[in-house]
Amino acid sequence: MIGNIEDWVIIAIVVGLLFLGPKKIPEIARSLGRARGEYEKAQKEMNNEIHNATNPAINNENKNENDNKN
Repeated sequence: MIGNIEDWVIIAIVVGLLFLGPKKIPEIARSLGRARGEYEKAQKEMNNEIHNATNPAINNENKNENDNKN
């Protein structure tokens, strides 16, 4: 009986091989990896924007320190 997660993974791999073929799977995995990287990059940028917008006092201190260095 199929109730274990490993069983479902094996079934998904077999079905993927049948429908997509062995040459397409690495391409799909590569594009999924790139998409995940882009998502994480955008998420970090958004978190930085939110942090900068909600902490203006910290930003002003950092700006003043950078101005003094130049």
